[in-house]
Amino acid sequence: MSEVDLIDGAPRAEISQPIPQAVFSVDGVAPDERFSLWKESISFMFQVEADHAVRSDEFTAEVDAHMFGQIILARTKSRKQFWERSELTIAKDGMDHFMIQLFETGDMIFEHDGAQHSVAQDGLIIFDLARTSKSWTNTFSNLSLIIPRELLEPKLVYPDGQHMRRLPAA
Repeated sequence: MSEVDLIDGAPRAEISQPIPQAVFSVDGVAPDERFSLWKESISFMFQVEADHAVRSDEFTAEVDAHMFGQIILARTKSRKQFWERSELTIAKDGMDHFMIQLFETGDMIFEHDGAQHSVAQDGLIIFDLARTSKSWTNTFSNLSLIIPRELLEPKLVYPDGQHMRRLPAA
């Protein structure tokens, strides 16, 4: 490899490869089909439900995801709904990852250890995707960083204690 084939010491081919991206949106879909399309598209990871009024009142949902090797960074925007990650979903998808979410707008209420808690705008929450969860969001926009357990676990003092751990905006 010649000096011309390197950029800052890395092979040119490594630098010029685009970052894989996937975008999903219900825009352009008939309003009465939007929620069912969203529900089907997100079902690999969560079961979602929404009140009839939310489903029929110009429901919107969008995910813009980028892959950086094994790590995924996704921005999700949607309306008020209930989210559940069940044992069945966990068994089907086999995701052994942590998901760290930052709520840019809106907020989330969730159940954990028999009580309800909340994550306000600008707050962070950690999901252990190998464990069940139930949560409710208002209309929101969030950033999700999804990291395989094998990459993050060695850096954590107590990896099994991270599920539904939160950090308020303050």
